[in-house]
Order: sequence, then structure tokens, then C-alpha cells
Amino acid sequence: MRDVADTDASLDFRYRVVRAWEQDPAAVIAGGLGTLPVAAISAVEPGQVSDVLRQVEQRLTAEAQPALARELMTASVILMGLRYPREMVDKVLRGVWQMKESVTYQIILEEGIEQGLERGMERGLERGFEKGRTEGRVEGRAEGERSALLRLGTRRLGLPDPATLARLQGITDAARLDVLVDRILTAGSWDELLEAGK
Repeated sequence: MRDVADTDASLDFRYRVVRAWEQDPAAVIAGGLGTLPVAAISAVEPGQVSDVLRQVEQRLTAEAQPALARELMTASVILMGLRYPREMVDKVLRGVWQMKESVTYQIILEEGIEQGLERGMERGLERGFEKGRTEGRVEGRAEGERSALLRLGTRRLGLPDPATLARLQGITDAARLDVLVDRILTAGSWDELLEAGK
């Protein structure tokens, strides 16, 4: 009997290239959650991208945990940039999702509000419940906006350097952060984004 160590062992792997842009969008949307980001760049006519993204968002809302939904929607946006011109991606994101109505955006905001409410509740014990609750909502909204800005900005502009991060942390006005989130798709750099948001 031969010893296994004396034999030549080999493994054979076979791969097939799957071109995302040739795939049926309905099949991609019906697939696993991990395939959903590909739907926007599948065999979709540019005029149908908005409808496909709505279907993707509906599935994520119904089936995915908030953190996973955020990641997959962000991946959809990044992949769209590989197939479509920047102007079209911007138009789709502004015209269809209206970011503020987007479930994904709302999830990010709600997480920030929850964090802010927790902080506000703690302070509320010292200064009165209502005042703490109001402060918590304000802080939570700003935290949610900052979280969205950092996530989208990092994907779009790269990781902010420590000075930029400090500048972002110093912005406590939720309305100003909201404006920056809206401008993230058109900014060419963190500096350009923060200068435009003054």
C-alpha cells in the first residue's frame, strides 16, 4: 500500500466569467442579498436604473439588518460609478432616492438619533427629562448626519486625514452636516467638500 505522502495530489478548479452587465436584473434582484449591488449595473437601460434601485432598497429594507443594508446600498452606488457617467449617478441619487426619504439614509439617521437619545437621557437625569430628550434628539440627528457623511465620503473621497476628521467632528450643526451629505457626490476632495459647506 502506498503512503499518501508519496502520491502527487492536485486540485482542479474551473471558473466561468460572469459579466454583470449581461445579467437579467430581475434574476439579480431575486438572488441572494449579496448580489443586490450588481443589479444597478446589470442589463438595465439607463432609464430603468431608478426602478431597479427601488427594488433593491425594498428587499434590503425587508430582509437585511441595518448595517448590512447600508453596506450593500453603498456598494450599489460605487458600482454604478463603474458603468454610468457621474452626472447620471448624481441625478439618480438626487431624483430617485431623495436621500432624506431613502430608507437607508433614515436607518443611518435613526442610529445616530438613538445614540444621541442615550446620551441625552443620561444628561436628562441631571437637568430634567424633557431638556435632555430634546438635546439627545439634536445630538442624535447631528451624529446620524456625521455618520452618513463619513461613510459616504470615505467611499467616495477616501479615508479622511486626522485634521479633516477633527474638522468634521467639530461640526455640530445637523443642518450644515445635512448640506455636506447632499454635496458628497459632487465634491472632488474632503477640502473641497468642507470649504463648500461653510
